[in-house]
Amino acid sequence: MTRIFILLFFLPAFSSYSQSGFKFLSQYGIYDSIPVIYGSDSITSPWCGGLHSPITSYVDINKDGVKDLVIFDRFDNSINVFIRRQHKGFLKYIHDPFYTQFFPNLDSWVLLYDYNGDSLPDIFTTSTSGITVYKNISKDPTKSLEWHQLLFRSSSDSTKWGIGMSHKRYYNATDYLWSAINCNNLDVPALVDIEGDGDMDIVIMTGTQGRVSWFENISVDQRGKPDTLDFRNSENCWGRFSEDMSNNSILLGSCKGSRSGSRHAAGSTIYLTKIDSGNTMDCFIGGALDPRAKALYNSGSNKSVNMTSMDTNFNSKNVSVNLKYFVRPLSINLNHDTLQDLLFTPANYLFNKDHNQFWNYENIGSPNNPIFSYVDSTFLYDQTMDFGTSSHPLLINVDGDSLTDLLVSNTYYTDGDTYWTNVAYFKNIGDNYVPKFKLITKNYKAFDLGFDGLHLAKGDLDNDGDIDLLGTKSNGVSIWFENKALLPTDSAQFVRRSSTFDSLQFGNYSKPHLVDIDGDSLLDLLVGSVLPFISYYKNIGTKSTPKFDKQPNHPQFGWIHVKYDNPNNYPLLSPHMIEVDSTGKLATDSNGGKRLLLIGVSEGPIYSYEFDTNGTAIPVDTIHTYNKNLTLTVDILNRDSLPVIISGTQRGGLISMVKGRGFVPKPPPLVPVDTTQDTITDPDLVPEFGGQGDIRIYPNPFSNALNIMMNKNESGFITIFDMKGRIEMISYFDQSEVTLNTENLSKGLYILEIKTEDWVSRHRVIQIP
Repeated sequence: MTRIFILLFFLPAFSSYSQSGFKFLSQYGIYDSIPVIYGSDSITSPWCGGLHSPITSYVDINKDGVKDLVIFDRFDNSINVFIRRQHKGFLKYIHDPFYTQFFPNLDSWVLLYDYNGDSLPDIFTTSTSGITVYKNISKDPTKSLEWHQLLFRSSSDSTKWGIGMSHKRYYNATDYLWSAINCNNLDVPALVDIEGDGDMDIVIMTGTQGRVSWFENISVDQRGKPDTLDFRNSENCWGRFSEDMSNNSILLGSCKGSRSGSRHAAGSTIYLTKIDSGNTMDCFIGGALDPRAKALYNSGSNKSVNMTSMDTNFNSKNVSVNLKYFVRPLSINLNHDTLQDLLFTPANYLFNKDHNQFWNYENIGSPNNPIFSYVDSTFLYDQTMDFGTSSHPLLINVDGDSLTDLLVSNTYYTDGDTYWTNVAYFKNIGDNYVPKFKLITKNYKAFDLGFDGLHLAKGDLDNDGDIDLLGTKSNGVSIWFENKALLPTDSAQFVRRSSTFDSLQFGNYSKPHLVDIDGDSLLDLLVGSVLPFISYYKNIGTKSTPKFDKQPNHPQFGWIHVKYDNPNNYPLLSPHMIEVDSTGKLATDSNGGKRLLLIGVSEGPIYSYEFDTNGTAIPVDTIHTYNKNLTLTVDILNRDSLPVIISGTQRGGLISMVKGRGFVPKPPPLVPVDTTQDTITDPDLVPEFGGQGDIRIYPNPFSNALNIMMNKNESGFITIFDMKGRIEMISYFDQSEVTLNTENLSKGLYILEIKTEDWVSRHRVIQIP
């Protein structure tokens, strides 16, 4: 009976909405050109979504001859691209969200390196199969990026192929076995041409004794060109040193090149570059629990490396790096002279500071005698909006003028030891045509009350004509901030007020939204939280004295149950209801409209729902954002009445979406496997290569239907290609047995690809009449 009552209860509010499937979100693009001013200057990359635990690659991503920054953030597995451009007469790295849409889903660590010398940087990352490579095959990088996933000989069966990188492990002068190149997903390896012969080598921390392995690329030696990834394990005591995993100390001359040992478990970063006046490769080591950057100096050659001295707390002659944990450097020309500078960042987000994480050291020496001098820790950060961890924006008119301002709260800031919450205030100093936000303060005193996290919702809760705020702390406890301004046109004066709200608790990390659901002119509450649905709390008070039950009147509003991709993460739903007309403008009392419920999800998409006459939500539209833990705020910023969507992110930044502006984001691409690469020397082996366990495909040949059976439940995509590599069919699966309807396939020979996050398998199949 409860369900019937609730649906009838919603009926008056939703009875006028038709099921036209209004595609509201599909018209919105990611747009990063709304001006934001810090001090007296506009910042260049305000809407990048924040920076948290950046692993940075210095590459030319758009093939214009100038190196850019591609940043993989370990905190949420996101990609941000900063293009080097002219800005007010200076070269700056400026965020360009356009390129993010072309990157596949990536995990743990990501480095870009042009391994084959075609001026297109390729992707190196990790999976449960080992190091995985996406070859850049872009035709015009200014318009799009395209990739093929490379295959390597399987270490368990050399007649098969898999996505995990392997190498030739020689057991005498001429004979070898294929073996995986293992890299702990906590480690970050070095990709570098050690010998200067033009091909890319790999240096990784391996072994239980903290030794370093050198995997030498022999493609130039054997083929005369660096177009393949053909490795041999040339050294298991590269540099003649080891790391003591008990205390992260470095022991010089402490190993003799033993080829025994298993994978290094503690986690380390290694980076090779020239640090001193010599002409050889030196290296930096960062430890998982070490705030220091350890510089090791090579007195040998690049072919026979011997680290004989070190600075255990670089840069001890100037200002030492202190980044809490897991330091990783980057050699980069920051000030556009002829010298390489250094940037240091933390390659891990656990127990680390969450802001001002780029330590910049300028090279003030010469090419043959580099001298590094500390500059600051705010590189890029001073050009972005960044609010620590998990930002929560709210569009609201704070100062009583006709323009919508911006408040931004957060879950916390941290220096790695202590945690605190602030609210930032940005005043809209633009006009009714062009919004422009100016930072007034990053610590709005009205909210500086020592809270553990804060999320704000707006509405006139006491019927006095001005906008009050309802807040929730991280533990779900609610707070009322009453606006004590004398007139609605006065600047807001928010004061915490004791009320019945104080006894409400909505659940951890709750995200409230105030809206009149049932048409009684009282603001009700929609609350998202760690649960996969939205809770509805009816206002049972009066216009001047709101009151909400302690338990939701409808714990699953609209019968919405949001599915999310990662079962290890909470959905962290963020609801926001709007009413729009047929053109997408916010509806007024005079023109009416239909209600849409927008929901931001922890895994990155925004969903929109309409409602049928029973109050049941119907999914209509989805937009991808390439960010996580979204907190939505929607309002009008200019005279066109088109709502702007601003979202907070897990990394502590903001993104903006505007109708008809920017680019409409697509889902991350599904990358096909490359069966034409040079590393595949026997084409007859290609169609059957290693998957995960036993796979049965029957009948084969088949007619109109094809069955696939795996030995356990898996999830991923099944793709059927014709013999020219064209995609004929793509199907998602999430179980161990799949039946494909192939009625639309012509008779002939096809390649069937089964691809999960961890493995890929390809098979010849034949459709018959």
